[in-house]
Amino acid sequence: MAGPERQTEKKPFHEVVAPYIKKLNAGNFNGIMIIAELLAMTKIPKGHAEIAEALREYFRGQAVPNSVRKVIEDLQREAEEAQQKEAAAEAVPGDTR
Repeated sequence: MAGPERQTEKKPFHEVVAPYIKKLNAGNFNGIMIIAELLAMTKIPKGHAEIAEALREYFRGQAVPNSVRKVIEDLQREAEEAQQKEAAAEAVPGDTR
């Protein structure tokens, strides 16, 4: 994979990392493991489900390392919690949480 692309404007984290994971070659095991480790150490504000799906797609048909499986599970849990918060906020008019 080539180096980082030059961009004129910054994007939200999940809009960058999910497509980046999808661009990785299936044989780039070191690259995906580094990304998974960074994801495990990073507080991700949103886009959890998109990132988890990108990781699942990368490993489709392959054994998923336990460390990556935990990252996927954590991302999925975060996505579910975000959905619950949104649903609760919609249920209470004027709530801005």
